[in-house]
Amino acid sequence: MEEAIEHLETGREDYGLIVFESRGSSKTLVRAVIELSKRAAVIVCGTDERVVSDFNGSEMPVVFLPLDSVQDDLSKTVKSLELSGKIPLFQESESEYLGIRADLLPTLGVLQADVFMLILDGRYVPIFKKGDRITEADVRHFLEKVPGQTFYFRKSECGEVLQSRIQRLESALQEIPINTAKVEQVITENFGIVRDVVSQIGFTPEAQRVAVNSVLLTIKMLGASPKLKSILSDLKESGGGYIPSHSIYLGKVACALAHKVGWRSQSTYFKLSLAAFLHDISLKEDRLAEVSNLEQFEKSGSGLPEEIREIRVHPARSAEYARQFQEIPSEVEQIVAQHHERPDGSGFPRGLVVRYFTPLSALFVIAQDLIEYGNTANELTFEHFFEEKGLEYNVGIFRKLARAIQTDTTLI
Repeated sequence: MEEAIEHLETGREDYGLIVFESRGSSKTLVRAVIELSKRAAVIVCGTDERVVSDFNGSEMPVVFLPLDSVQDDLSKTVKSLELSGKIPLFQESESEYLGIRADLLPTLGVLQADVFMLILDGRYVPIFKKGDRITEADVRHFLEKVPGQTFYFRKSECGEVLQSRIQRLESALQEIPINTAKVEQVITENFGIVRDVVSQIGFTPEAQRVAVNSVLLTIKMLGASPKLKSILSDLKESGGGYIPSHSIYLGKVACALAHKVGWRSQSTYFKLSLAAFLHDISLKEDRLAEVSNLEQFEKSGSGLPEEIREIRVHPARSAEYARQFQEIPSEVEQIVAQHHERPDGSGFPRGLVVRYFTPLSALFVIAQDLIEYGNTANELTFEHFFEEKGLEYNVGIFRKLARAIQTDTTLI
């Protein structure tokens, strides 16, 4: 609260509404905030109503809310103040703001833009200022009051927010030797931020730079000779959410398979890694990304109709995001669009058969199958994996790739 008082003392900004928390019965700091608020209405969320007793009957619009009723009553209180004319109606619409999940805020370092909280539909209040550094404790503090709260930036300031991620990535790219654990954490954070941005305003130039630099970091981690065995051995130990973790490891496995079949150019690694970063970016929930067999998922009855549709269309939707990239290799879009197709035509969304697969798309599908196999098998052996996939892979480009992969037995 002391920092809030210091800010109000500067007098640089006028507010229509100030909401703050006061624990205990001390009136000193509460009085200071209220008296510095000028014409703003004040809502004090606290444990002892006596902290506002000096303002009972005054013309100053001061309201007390018990802490345990904030979640239920804050919106009603704000609406009441609006209708009574004590604060102006908020005119800004939700379209002006970009939501970001709470767990990502502490990863941004020093804020490059104000952070807002939604208290009523279409009504936002600033809770962190540009130049602040948000900690996990700060986020927990708000989530205790409003579980599941989303925070917001102005969309017009999204570029400044992403610029801090770009700088962190460029710094990591220069580090020698590379810190693998740190880099994977950075890439995971970047995936979450890019997904939030892309789902609301598309692939901005800054979001593209974050994605591309994340991919370049992945390739740098792999080195010139990606070792499939070591990559798969790390798979079950990977942390973080399923989608970012899966996307990172899918890129690694696809590049390692490409190395095994002799496709060893940096261009090939870039295409596969970028496709891995993008392939599930349109999905909102990890559990939906874990569905590999849509027919079984439908029959199980565990998914709502809208979730089934989201899974079915996400390859095409993610491919649309890929098309927003400037100067992206066309094969990346094809890989993303085909990543749930199957050589026998049983996949989705288009039910393509083997002759429509590009070579890199087929390799990408094999990489996904290998990861799924690695997540469930007690012992990783190509012999057992290709026995399971024998009939399905015994056609066209899949047959050629399977033979090439099995020819080199040194990496697994």
